[in-house]
Amino acid sequence: MLPNLLVLLLFLPQTFVSAGAQPVSVDTLLTQADQYFEQNDTTQGFQYLDSALTLSQQQEDVTNQSRVHNYYGYYHHQSGNFDQSISYYQKALTLDRIQKDTAKIISRLKNIGMSYKAKGLVTLALIQYTEALALAEAINRPASIASVSNSVGLLLSLMDQYNEALNYYDRALNIWTERHDSLRISYVYNNMGQAYYDLEQYDSALVNLQKARGLKEVINEQKSLPANLHNLGDTYLMLDSITLARQHLYQSLQLARTYQQTHEAAGVNNSLARLYLTMQNYDSAGYYLRAARQLNAEVGSRTIRLMNLKLSAQYQEAVGQAAQALAYYKQWAALQDSIYHEEHLQVVEMQAAYNLEQEEQARQQAEVEAQRAQAESQRQKRLTAVAIGLVLLFLGLSYWLFRLSKAYRRASKHNESLVREQHHRVKNNLNVIASLLRMHARRLEDEGAKQAMQESQQRIQVMELIHRQLYGQELERLAMPEYLTELVQSILAAYGSTPTLDIRVDSCLLPTDKAVPVGLIVNEVVSNACKYAFPDHAQPTLTVWFTQTNGNNYQLGIADNGPGFDTRLDHKKSFGLKLVHLQSEQLRGQYTYQNQGGTQFQLSFRV
Repeated sequence: MLPNLLVLLLFLPQTFVSAGAQPVSVDTLLTQADQYFEQNDTTQGFQYLDSALTLSQQQEDVTNQSRVHNYYGYYHHQSGNFDQSISYYQKALTLDRIQKDTAKIISRLKNIGMSYKAKGLVTLALIQYTEALALAEAINRPASIASVSNSVGLLLSLMDQYNEALNYYDRALNIWTERHDSLRISYVYNNMGQAYYDLEQYDSALVNLQKARGLKEVINEQKSLPANLHNLGDTYLMLDSITLARQHLYQSLQLARTYQQTHEAAGVNNSLARLYLTMQNYDSAGYYLRAARQLNAEVGSRTIRLMNLKLSAQYQEAVGQAAQALAYYKQWAALQDSIYHEEHLQVVEMQAAYNLEQEEQARQQAEVEAQRAQAESQRQKRLTAVAIGLVLLFLGLSYWLFRLSKAYRRASKHNESLVREQHHRVKNNLNVIASLLRMHARRLEDEGAKQAMQESQQRIQVMELIHRQLYGQELERLAMPEYLTELVQSILAAYGSTPTLDIRVDSCLLPTDKAVPVGLIVNEVVSNACKYAFPDHAQPTLTVWFTQTNGNNYQLGIADNGPGFDTRLDHKKSFGLKLVHLQSEQLRGQYTYQNQGGTQFQLSFRV
């Protein structure tokens, strides 16, 4: 051991070889590394980490080896080197698993998840956080449960699973409230407000965001206040409180400039542009759009650029520049498509790398355990050799079978990713077509032509909704409760109708080739109710039901309380009725229109 220490001292920074220096320790080296990183001297900082790792290896101190790897991971993350950060965190995790230190395993998993999230690999981050949460629950560590629950909520929000995210936020909030941690409570309230905003429940969003602001002001937490004020401004805008929206957005922008939060400032400029578009103050809207683009050139946020392109298209459309508006819509669609493609390609690649890393960790763990067993059983060499041989043979066979299984699963996931990408591309293209139809409809003066254009746009959006839902669900079947509920609500919103709505849909999955005709039929029948049943009715009602009976038999029903249906109409002379007839034939179903206190449509078909 002495010669090894002498060699180590030759390579240590000069600070520790001067006369009268204290004996070198890992703690001392890590403290010195921290000081250099605080001074932004990363070269010296990493040199001290190298020395700390060498010393801990010479001393065969697994605990300190794990600490040093964690230091490497932290400082690489701070430098934006997320791949290196993940690699070092996983090395620390491997050593902690060998020692069965659950508390440290939780910490390492959280760190790995944080780095995956920074790379935009939400799925891989969620895997780490889910394991960390299960371990924290197993050993009953409330602080860890709250921290990881909040992180899981943020990830689920990024995946558009807002209701699930709120469940995790509630759990974190309860724990931090019991511990009287005002700062973390304010963070959770802000996150909950954002989730409610994304769910379009703006009153609930406002309540939570105001609670977050109140706590931040009480504890004088200024640096996170710009984001909170930004969220409040956006919420007030959706509630048509223009004055309050402008007040909060200006305050957010001023604080973001004060604390040099360029990313936040760019986002606030986008929100101010949207506010002035709503006010039809196009000069101010153009000014803030340009300001957002200039700031985003420094931070390079694709999310901010995506919003800026969409708002720029709306701005050009509003000022009558149809060609420029179309150009911006195309840029927006192309960027959204490229983000989706890049993220999914990274997920596929990183999943493969993650699997290989897991295999390497298992191999390293086996080697370390084999070495320790050999060192402790020198007097039983023959028995140890036989045991190691059997273990290696077992590991070899397991590794070979594991690789075969992983190769098959990777190929399957890759094919699924390609199909999902096609659905995403079709959804984007349909979205652009709908935007073009909306632009042309605004320029038409003939009301009949304008109505026909709007009806075509609504039919396109029915198909766009299918592809959007397929992107987040099974590839060949559609969940009918979510699909029909969102479809009916979007049709009512398009016509500005607010009837008393009763939707009853059995929990079932329908093949895509059946869901498309059902959606088009629902669109036509509900649209007719909006046009002919509701306008002159004081208390309009709409009932929609979809039931599954005897396994593969389905029934769709739609009823309103309007003046009723003229049964003498010839479906061949009405495009909408003809479309209902054709789609029913495609389903090989039977349909009827009846007058029972209004119009009642029923369709029966078998899958």
